[in-house]
Amino acid sequence: MVFETAIVAALIAAVAALIAARHTSQSTSRQSKRDKKAEFLFRRAEMGHSRKLELYARAFEITGKLSKHILLVKNSAIPKRYFDEVKDDLLDWENKCGAIFTDDTLRAYRALLLALSAPAKSDGQMSRGAKNEVWRKRVWLRGCLKAELTGTDKALLALDEE
Repeated sequence: MVFETAIVAALIAAVAALIAARHTSQSTSRQSKRDKKAEFLFRRAEMGHSRKLELYARAFEITGKLSKHILLVKNSAIPKRYFDEVKDDLLDWENKCGAIFTDDTLRAYRALLLALSAPAKSDGQMSRGAKNEVWRKRVWLRGCLKAELTGTDKALLALDEE
C-alpha cells in the first residue's frame, strides 16, 4: 500500500511538473510572439516616419514655390500657368504619399489645391485675393505637415509661417 501511494504521489508530481512546464513554455512562447510583434510595429513605425520625413520634405519644397515674396508682393505678375504647375507637382506628390495624411492635413491639402485652381483674370494673372487665399492655404498645409512630424499644435505652427 505504501508502495502504491508512493507511485500515485510520483505520478501526481510528474503530471504537475508537466503542466507547469507546459504553462511556462506557452507563456514564454506568447511573450516571444508579443516581443516580435512589438519589434515589427516599432520598425514599421520607424520606417513609416522616415518615409514620411522624406515625402513631407518634398511637399515643403513644392509649397516653397509659393513663397510670401512671390505671392504677396504688390504688382507681382505671376501667370496662372505657374500656379497650375505647382498644383500638378502637388498632385504627383500625393500619388507617391498614398494614404498617410491625417484628416486635418488632407483638408488643408485639398483646400490648397482648390485655391490653386482659382480662375485667372483676363490678363492671365491670378487676382490679389486669389493669391492671398493660396498663401493662407499654404500656411495651413505646412502647419499640418509640421504638426504631423513633430506632434505639436497646428495653430502655433501656423503662426510661425506668418
